[in-house]
Amino acid sequence: MKKTLTYVPIILIVITLRFVGDSLLAKIFLGFLLAIAVFAKYIRNQLSEQEVEYDERIEANITKWSLRTLYFFNSLLIVILLIAQSQRLLLSIDPVFLLLFLIVSLVIPFYLIPVIMKKL
Repeated sequence: MKKTLTYVPIILIVITLRFVGDSLLAKIFLGFLLAIAVFAKYIRNQLSEQEVEYDERIEANITKWSLRTLYFFNSLLIVILLIAQSQRLLLSIDPVFLLLFLIVSLVIPFYLIPVIMKKL
């Protein structure tokens, strides 16, 4: 079950690519995120095949920084939504922007942070 859940962001990227519409920039960005997620997954598999032992401090740092990144992205999304709701600034939020933002907030903490922390 744990292995299956790690593929959820990649599946969401592929589904979003199908429904994003004609926005070329959004498709390029999603393709870039998909490439980053696949590359990070490949690096993590290579590291696990090398049988390198990581102590509990590294695993704790991975968890800590992944949660901090999620907190940051969720707080930023709340601020964006509050600004849009207050109507003080003329800000209209496109659903494609929200999809891209949510996918980025999944890819970075679950794929990039563990690879970066294990390389340090």
